[in-house]
Amino acid sequence: MRRLIPLLLLSGCLVQDPSGVPLICDPANPCPPGRDCVGGMCADNVDMSVSVADLSDVDANQADLGGVDLAEPPGCQSGGTRLAPKEWACPGVFGVTKKASSLCAVGYAPCLKLSAAALAVCNSRSGFFASQFFGSRRDTDPVGTSRCDQAELVKTILGCGSGTTSSMSCAGMNRLIDCSAAVTTWTCGANLDASGNNNAANGVLCCG
Repeated sequence: MRRLIPLLLLSGCLVQDPSGVPLICDPANPCPPGRDCVGGMCADNVDMSVSVADLSDVDANQADLGGVDLAEPPGCQSGGTRLAPKEWACPGVFGVTKKASSLCAVGYAPCLKLSAAALAVCNSRSGFFASQFFGSRRDTDPVGTSRCDQAELVKTILGCGSGTTSSMSCAGMNRLIDCSAAVTTWTCGANLDASGNNNAANGVLCCG
């Protein structure tokens, strides 16, 4: 027989609110409908409706953000486009007074390679986004020809976007800037941080 704690007061022999009386419970003495056995005592059922609604709101907010992982920090110092997890296209000019890598946020650096998912998004954008991967071509070969090394005379900067389609894919990238043909916009140094771009529609690929 279930015990009541404390004992019911017998004044008038009536309990004003039986649902508020603490009851001891166990498998042999379950709680009445509407109450759960928690730690050996009957307690009111937990209303899960608010939690479910809250989770629905989170899912809706996630959908509004295009599925972006809110735990992933931005890859660009300012603005930019997330191409894939930890792969960003960061627009901006750079050169003598501002290094290309400064367009990347803390924890990110110019990419050495690019995933297929990021490449597909980037190649649909205007502007060329440079990686720190440099290729090369022979000076007698046409623009668009590129090796995946710097063994030849003319340098090429591999990346994605609206650059020239490369004769071969290097490190997951198939667009390039030819350093001898794009001199009005690009200047090429020994590496990306020693190079320059004067068109704000172009920029840098930043990976984390």
